[in-house]
Order: sequence, then C-alpha cells, then structure tokens
Amino acid sequence: MLRLVHLGAPNTLDRLGEELGIPADAVREVLATDRYADAVRTDQAVRLGTTGVPLDQAWEQIHG
Repeated sequence: MLRLVHLGAPNTLDRLGEELGIPADAVREVLATDRYADAVRTDQAVRLGTTGVPLDQAWEQIHG
C-alpha cells in the first residue's frame, strides 16, 4: 500500500520509526544529535566514489 507522508510534519519520523520498531525517543535523540553524522558522510563518500579526500572538498569539486 502506498502512503504519502510529509517528512517535515511534527511526529512523522517518530511514527515511522515506531512502525519499524524504533522507539520515538530514540528517533528524536538521533535527529537532535550528530551521533551518526560520520557514518552518513562516509556512506555518501563511498557512493560518490570518494577515496582519501575529505567529502567537503570532493563535494565542492563535483558541485563547485
């Protein structure tokens, strides 16, 4: 079933997290901190094919 949701609406991510078995307070904590920021940047760098160059520099070169 297709369901459209507004990711900017209050509590949407809390509700989606709970549907996936993630407690709403854990979702809010992650969103309020940079707990997984390094992992996300690393994942982005890998998908861009970046190796050994800081992502911000690679991003500037690509999107300059």
